[in-house]
Amino acid sequence: MRALVIGHDEAVTARVAAIITESGLGYGAVDVAPLASAVAGAGRILHELTVLMLPPDAERGPELVGKICNAAHSVLLTVGPTHDAKLVLRVLREGADEYLDQGDLDAELKTSLMRRQAKQLSKLSSGWTIGLLSSCGGGGASTLAANLAVLLAKWHGQSALVDLRTEASDQAVLLDLAPTHNMADLCRNVNRLDQNMFRQSLVRHRSGVYLLAAPGTFDEVPQVTPQGVRALLGHARTLFPYVVLDLDRSLRPEQLAAVPQMDLLLLVLRLDMTSVRNARQMLDYLRKLGVAEDRVWGVVNRYGQPKELPVRKVEQTLGITVAHRIPDDPAAMNLAGNTGVPVVLERPRARVSKSLVKLAAGVRELQERFRHNGHGVPLVMQ
Repeated sequence: MRALVIGHDEAVTARVAAIITESGLGYGAVDVAPLASAVAGAGRILHELTVLMLPPDAERGPELVGKICNAAHSVLLTVGPTHDAKLVLRVLREGADEYLDQGDLDAELKTSLMRRQAKQLSKLSSGWTIGLLSSCGGGGASTLAANLAVLLAKWHGQSALVDLRTEASDQAVLLDLAPTHNMADLCRNVNRLDQNMFRQSLVRHRSGVYLLAAPGTFDEVPQVTPQGVRALLGHARTLFPYVVLDLDRSLRPEQLAAVPQMDLLLLVLRLDMTSVRNARQMLDYLRKLGVAEDRVWGVVNRYGQPKELPVRKVEQTLGITVAHRIPDDPAAMNLAGNTGVPVVLERPRARVSKSLVKLAAGVRELQERFRHNGHGVPLVMQ
């Protein structure tokens, strides 16, 4: 894991970095950035924790917090004076997760880190989160996400499916559901979001999948924020044994906010040049952000089409293993898509359904190894 400390006083930032390093929370690297390059530093690498010392000019504080929240994808602790209640409130409204008193910085920071440690320990017993990301349009990641969620719900009683494709949502149609609430509603009310509110925003499928839908209109898309995504995924992990994320390939801030919370990323691609090229670009970007390659599985969809690229050559190009291949079965998939019934329910004996069962079993096997060891390699490297 990595942390980022931002401030104008080198002595203070060094002290904060030392406290984080000595906290025992497993932060293998603590980066330090001056206020002048705060926004760029926050967005350059995926950090799980960011600590911002507010500038002496208090009026700049809330604006800076807002910019960092848009650029960063981590928990944000802010440090500043506490005598101005309005300033504290404005900073928290801009997206900071906590406000620490600069007059008692060492004690406040250590207390906050202890709370983080308790959350990390509870995370070991919380739900496993799997993200699916398509390297190209029409790659089929949304369909795979829906079927994976259905299989995991069948085996474990229930699962959560979060539709993060905010501008091109498919999950409600794929499951033939009519949500009355969506994630934009939760993000608008993130400061008072609790488990009860989260539960009420879900719509249940007969398979045991609970869907959190994407925004229903384009007007609501900007209301989905990184802070809101982090909060709603935290509730999902607490309530469900498995959480499946249907990600958007735009990799905007609200998408990247989900990455540190994922245990496994399935990169869905086809064996054609366009898809492989896009997959390579995505992987290069994720590597720069610090994503661990051994927790990224390549999944070939629609495998077996004429003149497709060899799997071994694609693996060499991407630098990751193709962990699974989903056979091309347009008849079964089109029927399922047009009826709103996932193919593993509509045609359980079809080749594609049997292949999806193997993929889900592989995910579950990895998760069982994670639990057996008592710890796991984070998706974001140290």
